[in-house]
Order: sequence, then structure tokens, then C-alpha cells
Amino acid sequence: MGDPLMDEDMLLDMLSCQLNFENCSRLQSAALYAVVAAHDRKCTRDEFIALMESAMGLHSYAGKLYMMTQVRQNFTANQLDLEMIDTSLDKLTSYGNSNHSNLKSFLTRMVQCPTSLDKVH
Repeated sequence: MGDPLMDEDMLLDMLSCQLNFENCSRLQSAALYAVVAAHDRKCTRDEFIALMESAMGLHSYAGKLYMMTQVRQNFTANQLDLEMIDTSLDKLTSYGNSNHSNLKSFLTRMVQCPTSLDKVH
């Protein structure tokens, strides 16, 4: 099998914008695509960890920026109340718990495959 075909020019283009409300989704997608590209190219562990730190940080902070901008817009329009915030917190907790459970399940399977020769499935 040949090397995976990655469009680095497209990825760099996706990243060639400022971090602001309008670009949050674009930058989050680019961050995740960069992780896939690094995995497909079989980067060294140290390089992969450094990339993951930057990519997950960008993804996380872009999401927080988007959310805080939405909160600010609702606040300045007098459309924000405690019930809206509580509903959002409940939904975020539910979604986060699902990801938390999936991650724990994956890591539980990894424990059964202790070496790099074992495949997690």
C-alpha cells in the first residue's frame, strides 16, 4: 500500500486565518485533520504528542471562543437567563460524559493489547 495522500496545501490554507468567531469551525476542522495527517504519516511519538497538544488546544480554545461569543451576544441582547445557562451546562455534561465513557472503553481495550505489535480493535 502506498503512502496516504494528504492535501497539505488545503490544510495550510484552512489554518491561514485568524482565530475569531467566524473561523472557529474551520480551525477546529483543520486541527482534527492535522491529527489524522500526522497519524497517517506515522510521525514519531514525540512529534505526534506535540502536534496533539497544539491541535487539541486549538480545537478546545476555538470552541470556547465560539461559546463565549455566543454568550456575549445573548447577554448584550438581554436574551440570556439562568435557565438557558443551566440547560447548556446539562447538555455539555451529557455530551462530555459520553466522550469520557468512550475514551475509558477504548483505553480498557488498550490494556488488553500491551505492546505496539498488538492491535486494538
